[in-house]
Amino acid sequence: MNRDDKKTLTTKTLSLLSVMGIVLANRFGVVGSSIAYGILLVYASRGVAQTLKALSVSVLIVYANLAIARGNFVASGMRFALVAVLLFKVVRAVRSRRKSLLSPFFVRALVLFSLVCMVFAFIQGYQFNIAASKLLTFAAGVVALLCAGSTAKALPKRDIVAWAETLAMYVIGGTFAILSFARSYAYFAVSETGVRGLRGPFSHPNSMSLIAGLLATFLFSVLLFDQELSNGKRRLLALESIILVAIVYLSQGRSGMFGVMAGLASGLAIAIFGLRPALSSVRTAVKRERLIFATAGISFLVIVFDSLTARLVSRSAESFIMKGKTEQTVGLSAMYSSRSDIVATSWNNFLENPIAGIGFGTSRSEQYGAKTNSFAAPIEKGFLPTAILEETGIIGAVLFCWFLFLLYKYMFKRRYFVAICCLTAFIFVNMGEVTMFSIGGLGVLGWLIVALGMQQGRTEDAPKSVPVAVT
Repeated sequence: MNRDDKKTLTTKTLSLLSVMGIVLANRFGVVGSSIAYGILLVYASRGVAQTLKALSVSVLIVYANLAIARGNFVASGMRFALVAVLLFKVVRAVRSRRKSLLSPFFVRALVLFSLVCMVFAFIQGYQFNIAASKLLTFAAGVVALLCAGSTAKALPKRDIVAWAETLAMYVIGGTFAILSFARSYAYFAVSETGVRGLRGPFSHPNSMSLIAGLLATFLFSVLLFDQELSNGKRRLLALESIILVAIVYLSQGRSGMFGVMAGLASGLAIAIFGLRPALSSVRTAVKRERLIFATAGISFLVIVFDSLTARLVSRSAESFIMKGKTEQTVGLSAMYSSRSDIVATSWNNFLENPIAGIGFGTSRSEQYGAKTNSFAAPIEKGFLPTAILEETGIIGAVLFCWFLFLLYKYMFKRRYFVAICCLTAFIFVNMGEVTMFSIGGLGVLGWLIVALGMQQGRTEDAPKSVPVAVT
C-alpha cells in the first residue's frame, strides 16, 4: 500500500465515523436531528461535492433501522432543504463556468416533461396541489443532481470512489452490527410464507436491496472502467461488490437484485462488445479476454455445480424470485405477482385517462386518500411503465422516455460508462417498485448515484490524479 492509498484509507475511516455519528445523533429525537441536520447544512454550504455527500447521508437517516434512529418531522423535512442547497450551489457553479443550466438537451426534455405534466394536472383538477409540489420537487432535484454530475466543475475521481466506498462500508458494517447486537431488528417478514428479508441498518429490506444494489453497481462499474486503479484497489472493490450483492440476495429484494443484474450486464456488454462501432475501442481496466474468460468460466462452473447438487442454484433462485412459493411457475409475471393488483389498478386508471393521466404523484386508491395530508402524500406503484402511463398519460410517458433517451445519448457520447450502468440498474429497480420520482425518498439516492457516475467518468478540467503505483 503506497502513501496515497494510506491517505485514502484514513479519509474513508474518518468519513465513516462521521456518518455513523450523524446518523446515531437522530436517536435523541428532535434535538438530535436538529444537530445532525445543522451539521449537514453547514457542511453542504461548502460546495457541490459536500452537498452531494450530505444529501446521501440524509437518506441513511430517513431510512434508518429503528435500532439506530427514529424518524421525526425534522429528519423528514430537512432533506428538502438539502435539495434546495444543492440546486443553489449547482446554479452558482454552472454560472461561474459561464454555462447554462439548460444547456444539456436532456435537461430541456425534463423541464418540458414537467411543464406538460403540470398543465395536465391543472386541467384534471385532481389533487393539483399535491401533483404540483411533487413535480417541482422532482424536476428541481433531478436537474440539480444531473447538472452536478455533468455541468458543474469536475471532482477528483479518487474522492468520488472513496465516498461510494464509505457508503458501502456503512451498509456492510451496519449490517454486521445489527446482526451482532440487535438481531431482533435485523430481519423483516417479506411474504405470507414467513420468508424474512435482511434489512440491516435500514427500516425495510426493500430499502436495503435498492441502496446496496446501486452501490454494488457503481463499485463494480468503476472496477471495470477505471484504468488508474492499482491491483490492490481492484481486489478491494471486487470484494465490496460481492458482499453488497450477497446482502441484496439476503434482503429478498427482487427489485434490487433485478436492478443489480441489469446494471452489471450492461457494464459487461459495454466492456466486451462495445454495443456499437463508436464504442468498439473502449478501454477497460480489465482486459476483454479476461472478462470473456471469467464470465464464461463462472457461468460454466455455476451450471456444473447446479447439476451436481440436484439444482441447488436453480431452486434457490426460484425460491428467491417467488419468496418461498416454489410450487408456482417461475416467469416474469410471477415476479410481479405480489404487486399484480397495483399494476392492474394503474393500467385501468390509464385506460380511463389515456391522454393526460390522473396527475403526477397521485393515486385513486382509498389508502392514498387516508394517508394524504398537507405534509405527505405517499403512494405505492409497482411497475414503472404502468405508473408513468397512469399518472402522466401517453403524452407524458413519451416525453419521459425522450428524456431518458437524451440522457443515455449524452452519457454514451461522453463515455460515462459508470453512469450508464447505474442508470440502467436504477431503471430496472423501478420495474418492481417505483421510487424514481420520489426526491423526498429513495429516488434521490438513485439519481445521486447516477450523478456520481457521471462525475467519475469526466475528464474535462478534472483535477490531476496522482499517479498510482501498480502493485
